Amino acid sequence: MLLAASFQSTRSVINIIGNGPDNVNEDAQAARDIALSLGFTVNGVVLGHDPDLIAYFQHNVAGGPGSFVMHVSTAETMADVFRRKFLKDIVSGFVHSAP
Repeated sequence: MLLAASFQSTRSVINIIGNGPDNVNEDAQAARDIALSLGFTVNGVVLGHDPDLIAYFQHNVAGGPGSFVMHVSTAETMADVFRRKFLKDIVSGFVHSAP
């Protein structure tokens, strides 16, 4: 869908939000690597505070210039985490597109 957009962007970001590792026998690293080869950045948001899952997202999901992984520890903090995520997306876009 990003490739078919009717406008050009200097930065394309895919945000993956999840509460567990891949469970449909797809290869998260392979999908991420395809996105990276097309010039996309992939960020992750982990629902929960499982250190192993956060590490999984850091090593298998996120990638590209300015990529990051954040986590939502409770339902009450979800809105704040998403606000911070959107701000970080914007700031990363400026930092990584500067000449």
